[in-house]
Amino acid sequence: MDPISLAGLGIGAASLAFELFAGCIKGFVLLSTAHNMGKDSSTLLCMLNLQEIQLTDWARRAGLLSDSRTLDRRLNETVVHAVLQELKNLLLDTEKLKSRYRLGLTNHAPKDTNVQSPPGQGILSSAISWETRNDILLTARLVQSRNHFPRRLWWAAVDKSKFEEYISQIRFFVQELWRLLDPLRQDEMAAGLQMVLSHVIGMSNKLGDLKSLQDALSQASNTRTEATDKSPYSTLESVAEIKAITLTINSASDEHTSLGSLTNIDRNQGSVRSLYLAPHLLRDFVALKSNPGMGVARYDDKTVFIEWKSLPVDRRHKVMAMVEDLALLLSAPKHPSFRSLRCQGLARYMEDSKAAFVFELPDIDETQPPRPLRTLFGSISPSVTERLHLALQITESVRHFHTAGWLHKDLRSQNILVLPSGDQSTSGIFPLTRPMLAGFAYSRVEASPEVSERPSADPQCDIYRHPDAMGDPSMSFTAEKDIYALGTVLLEIGETEWTINGRCTGKSEIPLTPNGIKQVQRTRDILVGTGKLIDPARFCHVFSSPRQRAQQTLDMLLGEAQREALVKDGKLTVTEDIGEWDYGDYEGVVPKEIRSRRKERGLDTERAWDIWVDGCEGGESPEQVKERLDDLIQKTTELQKPHMHGGTAGDVLVVAHGQILRAFTKRWLKYSMDFPLAMMMEPGAIGILSYAHHNIEEPSILIGMGFP
Repeated sequence: MDPISLAGLGIGAASLAFELFAGCIKGFVLLSTAHNMGKDSSTLLCMLNLQEIQLTDWARRAGLLSDSRTLDRRLNETVVHAVLQELKNLLLDTEKLKSRYRLGLTNHAPKDTNVQSPPGQGILSSAISWETRNDILLTARLVQSRNHFPRRLWWAAVDKSKFEEYISQIRFFVQELWRLLDPLRQDEMAAGLQMVLSHVIGMSNKLGDLKSLQDALSQASNTRTEATDKSPYSTLESVAEIKAITLTINSASDEHTSLGSLTNIDRNQGSVRSLYLAPHLLRDFVALKSNPGMGVARYDDKTVFIEWKSLPVDRRHKVMAMVEDLALLLSAPKHPSFRSLRCQGLARYMEDSKAAFVFELPDIDETQPPRPLRTLFGSISPSVTERLHLALQITESVRHFHTAGWLHKDLRSQNILVLPSGDQSTSGIFPLTRPMLAGFAYSRVEASPEVSERPSADPQCDIYRHPDAMGDPSMSFTAEKDIYALGTVLLEIGETEWTINGRCTGKSEIPLTPNGIKQVQRTRDILVGTGKLIDPARFCHVFSSPRQRAQQTLDMLLGEAQREALVKDGKLTVTEDIGEWDYGDYEGVVPKEIRSRRKERGLDTERAWDIWVDGCEGGESPEQVKERLDDLIQKTTELQKPHMHGGTAGDVLVVAHGQILRAFTKRWLKYSMDFPLAMMMEPGAIGILSYAHHNIEEPSILIGMGFP
């Protein structure tokens, strides 16, 4: 019998899924602790450990590491058992390992092996504690005691290319398990994996370890499938490479391991000289209005972006060395999520004691230079969703640089660029989906022993600076001070007045804005479709406002064919019952102006105008709105009552407007119109009203949900 099969698989009180999972962990332990893996052991161990990390995280989210060790009942038990069985066989069947992949495992050291080397310790070996592994094996009765592990084996033959093929097959089954989770938990797994690997990269100070991890991530990225589209392999591969460049620049390691282009950026080899550009070819510089230290210019007849860097006369050589290091970092290829322009080189003007970082610009309208984020405040109208997406992109960029060991030191909205749309038909539009981090003139390696410059003491910039980063002398700059500045930027993004105009829009026929269209399209792509949150097959009825913008939303959400099918089946009602609040004399007026006008007429002497109490002159009162909504809610409950305890589908879709949907929510919950229930309703967004305990008499609002 083969050496692994000797141990067998104990059957305990835990679930079958847990037993199969524990068998997989046993396989990972045996493979990763085996002696004699060879010269590529560090990389191969990374590949193994990466899959073990993902499998263990999946098991945690699937309920197998809970106290009960039972599978989450939302998962298909039969499929989970089948996939885990296949994975367990793949990890424990040494005969197949030898015949199919030409990888041999034995109980004893091969005859030609003279040195009994200990098993390798990869950079990811400790990402799962041995205590966790032992608890899993002990619970499944695969080991005899807490301090006992399966007998270590020996690799008789290891071919790297065959081992990578073997890892790819392991990854396939791990991905199949990943695919069984709902999209929300898949996102959580991807975020968790990124957090673990980012921590490992950030803590590593050995080039060899980073090279192994980069190779493992590259191999995983090159064989990714639909199930791993959310996995951060390629992103972290890039972060690991930049961290390796950081170590090379900072001379934090005595190793000289080659990592892609690392040998080409070694400062001692003189390759820094290749970054220097001809100053006479740089011309026609035009500074940005909000930041004269950066702008656009022409270099060798191409439009480029420029950041100027002053060189203090008394420290010119030290500062210039830091500038060169920074240029090397910024010139290295990076994953798009770094969101930084690629540095083409340096133009040095020693007589003027300054240098220019020259950045390549992507294909954009040359008549529309990038704009600092600060200049866009108040001039565009993104939704809260778009602002959150922007904040996440900027935060991710800063996190990548910090993980790679670099500090920005001058984070502020003036140093975040927004590129113009690449679409020539939308000239002058600056979509917030294209932010770029800039303003790197003072950036440096976090662990650098060299002099640390302090950005200028401009009061306009000091609002972004941590108190300890101001004054002269200031305390040593740390990543926490970057995070402080980032928080200020995020506060700007969240609190800037970015609504279109805040006007009351009731019966006016105003089409959706371009931003509104994009929001509905994104909602449709993510949440509407077979098996998704909004599944047209589950509709028992659809109610829609007759306003043009509501009809446009409905058509984009469901499509023409689905709308026609609803009409044919008598399941679509376009009704004024769910039309927007009739604002009457206040149509097209902002609330602030409404209150001012009423005050001039002697109204509202004791309190400010409140639509929930006072209604709208020439329009609807709260009582009138209540009556029509109550009628619609009664129709809705009558439609859904037969479906409360199973049977055919019974979802009702309501497509309407912000204010009326707030009122609808209040009445659904049986609150009075003036009940102080604070709510936000984003354009194109989805809200869910339901019933508690499947009881038609207990209407409720769903504030937390799991996706099917």
